[in-house]
Amino acid sequence: MKTFRLFLMLMFISRAVVFSQVAINADGSNADGSAMLDVKSNNKGFLPPRMTRMEINSIANPLLQQLQFHQ
Repeated sequence: MKTFRLFLMLMFISRAVVFSQVAINADGSNADGSAMLDVKSNNKGFLPPRMTRMEINSIANPLLQQLQFHQ
């Protein structure tokens, strides 16, 4: 029984590490793989991340819709 509980705890922890993207929405959809945070809303505003040009250019395979605020 202790082994089973340990197994469940390890599975829960490893799942939390693997899925590091966050989606904030009302429809339950997953975040896009190239986004750290995927926000969807019809009635709220959004404050984009402030990044340097070098940080913006280092994003691998960015989405066409991604928005970054250049400092």
